Amino acid sequence: MVSWKMMSWKLVAVVCTVVFLVLGILIGKFGIPPDLPSWLKGMSIDGDSSLTERLMKEICADNIEKNLKYFTQKAHIAGSPREEEELVNYIFNEWKSHLDSARIYPYSVLLSYPNASDPNYVAVQLENGTEADVSAKVEKILNPDQEEDPTVVNPFNAYSLPGTVMGDPVYVNYGTIEDFTYMKRNLSVDLNGTIAIARYGKIYRADKVKHAAEFGCVGMVLYSDPADYAVDSEVRVYPDDWWLPGTGVQRGTVLPRDGDPLTPYYPSIESAFYQKESDSFSVSAIPVTPIGYDDAIKYLRKISGPEANSTWQGGLNVTYRLGPGFIPPYSNR
Repeated sequence: MVSWKMMSWKLVAVVCTVVFLVLGILIGKFGIPPDLPSWLKGMSIDGDSSLTERLMKEICADNIEKNLKYFTQKAHIAGSPREEEELVNYIFNEWKSHLDSARIYPYSVLLSYPNASDPNYVAVQLENGTEADVSAKVEKILNPDQEEDPTVVNPFNAYSLPGTVMGDPVYVNYGTIEDFTYMKRNLSVDLNGTIAIARYGKIYRADKVKHAAEFGCVGMVLYSDPADYAVDSEVRVYPDDWWLPGTGVQRGTVLPRDGDPLTPYYPSIESAFYQKESDSFSVSAIPVTPIGYDDAIKYLRKISGPEANSTWQGGLNVTYRLGPGFIPPYSNR
C-alpha cells in the first residue's frame, strides 16, 4: 500500500524533472548565440573609436555658448518674424557652409496666440463684485541689461479654450489621474464647478487639464512650484541663478494631441489634406492659464478645507489645503 505522502513526493519529483528539462531546452536554444551572417556581425561591432574622439574634439563649448546666447537673446515664438526669417535663415546659412546641401521646407500650421490687448489673469471676486489679488498680466523683466520687448507674449497656454469662468478653488497637486481620484474617492471632495490649481510637473500639462474636466472642474490654473523649479532656494533665482523666479511663468501648449490640429498626425505641408477648423479643431476642454508662484501663493493661502498630505505640500511658505472654497472673509466671495 502506497501512502498519500509518498505519492505527493513522487508527483513533485516528476514535475521538477519536466521543469528542468524545459529550462535546458530553452537555454540550449536561446542561450547560445546563433551563427550570424558576416554582414550582420559587422553591424553589431562597435565603430571606430577614433571617429568618436575626432567628433568630440570638433565640438567647441564656446560655439555652443555663442549660439545659445544668440537664439535666446530675444523672443522667438513659433511663427513670429524672428523665427521665420532671422533664425531660419541663420541656421540655413550655417548648415549650408558646413554640409554638402541644405534646404528650407515651409510648413503651414494653425498656431495659437494670446490676445495682446486683453491678457489672461486670475483674481478673487468679492461679494460686491470687485476683484482682489489679481495675478500679473505681464511677466516682469528682471535682468537690468534687458529692455522691454514687445515680441514677448503675455503668459498663456496655447490652444486653451477661451472664456471667463468662476468657481471655488481646489488644490489638486500635480493634477494626475491618481491625484483627482484620491480627492474624489478617498476624501470625497466635490470637484464639480471648481477651478483646479495644479503645479507643473510629473505629466503633460494637457493631461492635467483633461483630468480636471473629466472630474467636473470648469477651469484650471497652472503654476510652477519652487519645490520643483527653485530647488536650492527662492533667493538664488534668475537673474542671479538659473532657478525660476516667482514672477516667471511657464508657457506651453495644452492641445490634447501632437502636431497641427488641422492635419492630425501628418506634416502640415502643401500637399497635405487640411481639415476645416469647425470640423476638426479641438482645444482644451476647459479654460486654463498659467501664473507664477508669487501669484499662486496668494490663492493657496486662502483655500479652506482639509490640509493636504505631506507629499502634496510644495515649496511655498504656506499650508497647502485642498478646498473647495476660501477661508473667511473670502468664503462669501
